[in-house]
Amino acid sequence: MFTSRTLPSGEKNPRHYGLGWTIGGLVITDEQTGEDEIITLIHHGGTRAGSATILMIIPDHNIVVAMTSNSIGRGGSDPLASIAAKVARVFIDSPGHTGL
Repeated sequence: MFTSRTLPSGEKNPRHYGLGWTIGGLVITDEQTGEDEIITLIHHGGTRAGSATILMIIPDHNIVVAMTSNSIGRGGSDPLASIAAKVARVFIDSPGHTGL
C-alpha cells in the first residue's frame, strides 16, 4: 500500500503513488548543524466542492497529521499540505520527542 507502484508500461511511477497514497520525503533542517535530513512522508488528500482534506504519516517519527477544511485556496489551490507539514515539524522539533 505504501510502496510506489510500477506503471503498466513497466516504468516507475514518477508521482511515487502507491495504492491511494503518495510516498515522498519531507526536508527537515537540524537547527544545531544546519544540515538537511529527508524523512519519509506518506500522504493522501484532495479537494471537493469547497473543502479539502489531508492525512500525512511520518513513520520514522510516529507522527500522523490529519486536517480538514471547509474552504480551499484561491484558484482551487490546497494549502493544507504545507500547513500539515508545518504542524508535523512542530512535533518533530519539540523537546523530548524521541520518534519511537
